[in-house]
Amino acid sequence: MARVEFPPVLDLLVGRERFTVALSTLRKFGDSMLAKMFSGNMDSLQKDDAYFIDRDGKWFGTILEYIRDGAAQLPKEPEDLQRLLQEARFFMLPELEKWIEERLNSVAVMIEFFTGDYRCSDQECNCGGSGKSFADEPHNSYELDHPRVKRPPVVAEPFLTMNASFSKDDGDQLAVAKSSILPVLRSRFGSGTPGTQAWPEEEAFQRRLGEKLRLLASNGEIMQIEFVVNVLEYSVGCLYDHDYDRIYHHQSFLKARISRKPSSIDVAKRQRRA
Repeated sequence: MARVEFPPVLDLLVGRERFTVALSTLRKFGDSMLAKMFSGNMDSLQKDDAYFIDRDGKWFGTILEYIRDGAAQLPKEPEDLQRLLQEARFFMLPELEKWIEERLNSVAVMIEFFTGDYRCSDQECNCGGSGKSFADEPHNSYELDHPRVKRPPVVAEPFLTMNASFSKDDGDQLAVAKSSILPVLRSRFGSGTPGTQAWPEEEAFQRRLGEKLRLLASNGEIMQIEFVVNVLEYSVGCLYDHDYDRIYHHQSFLKARISRKPSSIDVAKRQRRA
């Protein structure tokens, strides 16, 4: 078969969509399907004075945008991303494939943080108490005075709201949000230089937040998760040598509410069930 010569600028008909493209653009990625189609070594179909490609023209503009610039505006909806992924595979653009797959595997969430003071007193423990220990004294009555019942105050408005996206396959789900979350929480609950000093319950809080993010990522049926941790522990009571006559309280609570941002696929699933 004789080698086909192409003009420097071509008209393409992709599905029903028409495009005018430089030959150098089509040949930019040597291993791509477009480079092979217009290498001169393959037969070409023509229709309406244009070279015809039997693919979905809706997504070909995005394919060209990626080839020209090395980046493209990806669609937001998962079903559109799936269709674009099919086109990226057909046109043999592995880096674009990887980028789309990462986007498909990502989870977008809104995280709201609430806090309030328990206001425990000698007569009433609202935080639930913890780590009680008693001196061997006959007058000790702290256990009766401080029932371990947690009564957090109702707080309607979050003090911090943030949006985050992370990959379902990311081994460190929390790393995506940690850099922006921790300085704010440290300035609220830490001591020393604002934003740099860890607060006592920070490690446990990070662990629970990571667990909840992983659960949300792994189970598409879950739309919202929240949890509460006690923060800023302190104690009241007396110290007798090595024996303690103390009650441990927490000054405040920290609640995190994690809400999945629904895609159109999530909405469609819920509508079908209804």
